[in-house]
Amino acid sequence: ANTDAAQVAVIDTYKGSARATPRITTHIVAAAAADNQHPATPSSEELRFDSVVAVDAGSYDVSLEAADGHEEAKSQLVAVPRGSYVVLRTGVESKQGQAYPEELVVFPNGSAAVANSAATSGGFWSARLRALFAHFWH
Repeated sequence: ANTDAAQVAVIDTYKGSARATPRITTHIVAAAAADNQHPATPSSEELRFDSVVAVDAGSYDVSLEAADGHEEAKSQLVAVPRGSYVVLRTGVESKQGQAYPEELVVFPNGSAAVANSAATSGGFWSARLRALFAHFWH
């Protein structure tokens, strides 16, 4: 088991008839690709809602794909060793009242520099994510 893996909870809070599939893809930085630090073709994997997955530290693109393959939303996830993250599909399709568009929220989010500095404050994020998980599963 990789004890340095980050954990990502994938949660669907969207209310409506639209169907989308979450997908995670390695984010290739041009400079790193030139140095052969990453494969030329990014790896991509479908995620399942209401699950927790382990990912290696690194930069990823997280997207929502419609049934026709169209990308509905996209966000970046920068994972640090032993980090905890949440990917949320949000929005409300409404026949009456306010509607909210389908969106993808990654928490915490930020650049690689921010994520690297956040690695030293893992307890801060872990406490907040435990509170978020407790809210959804209790």
